[in-house]
Amino acid sequence: MSGLDLRVDRLVLDVDVPSEHRHRIDAITRRALALFAALAPAELVRPPAHRGGSRLDALSAGEVAVDLTREGDEEVAGRIARAWLDALRLTLG
Repeated sequence: MSGLDLRVDRLVLDVDVPSEHRHRIDAITRRALALFAALAPAELVRPPAHRGGSRLDALSAGEVAVDLTREGDEEVAGRIARAWLDALRLTLG
């Protein structure tokens, strides 16, 4: 495998955002996914042979508190991507 072959079947976000910022959520989420794919080193997502495959059924990341009234989309997306990457590292050990 060269790079990360990422397929997200389902992404669940718990979002509490002021209505005037809701239009930003889709763009932030798409950017976070792109950043995650770019940041995740291939050796991290390549499971050892004893794991019996490369499918990860679920990944749960910790809460990422954001303030969309003060933070830009790129900053928020980056923090979300890093939280997902941290969760992947913990899951794959």
